[in-house]
Amino acid sequence: MHIMVMNNIAVIQTGNSQYSFYTETNICLGTVVMPDNGQYMFDCKVLDVVTKAMALRWGLISQPKKRVSN
Repeated sequence: MHIMVMNNIAVIQTGNSQYSFYTETNICLGTVVMPDNGQYMFDCKVLDVVTKAMALRWGLISQPKKRVSN
C-alpha cells in the first residue's frame, strides 16, 4: 500500500492500479481503478486532475483567481 497527498486529498494505492481518495478527516471520497499496464506516471497525471476537481468541490483547495486584463 502506498499513500500520497494530492491537492489536500490522501490517495491510497491498494493493489497495482486501484486508488482510493480520502479527506484529512478520513471521509472516503471514492475509488478509481486504472488499467494494470504499469503506466504509473500517466496514472499520476490522471489522479492529479481527479483530485483537483474533488478538492475544489469539497472546498479543500480554493478556486484560482482568474486574471482580468484591461
